[in-house]
Amino acid sequence: MSLSKWAFASDYIRLYAVYKEGGIYLDSDVYLYQSFDEFLDNGYFTNIEFTSHFNKNKSWQMLNDDGTKKDKNKIALPGLAFQAAIFGAESKHPFLSSCMKYYENEKFILPNGSLSIENIAPFVYAHTAQKFGFVYKDKLQKLENEMVIYSSKVFLPSCNKSDFKPYAIHITNGSWRPFFQKLIRFIKGLSIMSTMEERLNEYEKKVPITLIDK
Repeated sequence: MSLSKWAFASDYIRLYAVYKEGGIYLDSDVYLYQSFDEFLDNGYFTNIEFTSHFNKNKSWQMLNDDGTKKDKNKIALPGLAFQAAIFGAESKHPFLSSCMKYYENEKFILPNGSLSIENIAPFVYAHTAQKFGFVYKDKLQKLENEMVIYSSKVFLPSCNKSDFKPYAIHITNGSWRPFFQKLIRFIKGLSIMSTMEERLNEYEKKVPITLIDK
């Protein structure tokens, strides 16, 4: 917090709030399309965040055939993680407690005084979920303690092309990124800012995705 990286403070605060009270957490840049009522019977729910970084970084080389990590101590696996901007859970859920313990014990300040941004929340949550039965595959997974992890199509990580109307889209403003990365994203985004609302509204015309085998 001393470095004003408020998104990282939020990584812990969101866990604490839902752990204490139960409920659904949404980032402020999440756009909703469908009711979340279907998720309320789960002890915990989110979905896989699967992006182009998986292929760009050849992340499959970090995995065994069964979806387990070759290096179990390596937390970040680019392109395949949890959607940390959209999740819900019952109060006192043990998965949330396990995630909080990671933040309570980890040191985020590097020896040079800068902040480590490698182990962002999507990586941490997915890594922690391994002890509950999670494997790194983009598919519906029903884990211990009534945890349900849906495929990447249920909640989209950006305005990706999709044949279906998702339950929600995370616009991904990325306030945690270094300044130069945010500047590049801003410049690139100037050409599409006028069409962002149009792109989001386009999903309203599509057939809603269902949770059957998702």
